[in-house]
Amino acid sequence: MTKATGLLLATVLAAGSVLMFAAPAAARVVIKARSDNSWTGHISARIGEKVIWRNPTFSPHNVKSYNQGKRWRLRLTQLKINNGNQVVRRFKKRGNYYFRCRIHSFSDGNGGYDGMVGIVRVRS
Repeated sequence: MTKATGLLLATVLAAGSVLMFAAPAAARVVIKARSDNSWTGHISARIGEKVIWRNPTFSPHNVKSYNQGKRWRLRLTQLKINNGNQVVRRFKKRGNYYFRCRIHSFSDGNGGYDGMVGIVRVRS
């Protein structure tokens, strides 16, 4: 084996080992407001995953936590139209985390809400 071939082989092996052991990209879950005043389907996340709320529509929406079971806090945040901004949260514990759009949801009279509401189900 020539010196150049050995050097090339060492470089390829080193690059391969770096690629093999590189940390995986951070997982994320994207929740989108829909034009029919609902959120995208079932929302499941793992502990530590990044959960992102966005508004790709041309209707005003916001996102706010509400406590039904699991207590948590997500400050009321306006979601700008056409993905103008996003709200990001990482959950540290398992549980169901309820949220709503205050513009398009209403009280059900029992401490919960109907309309544009959702749940993030966080699992291990």
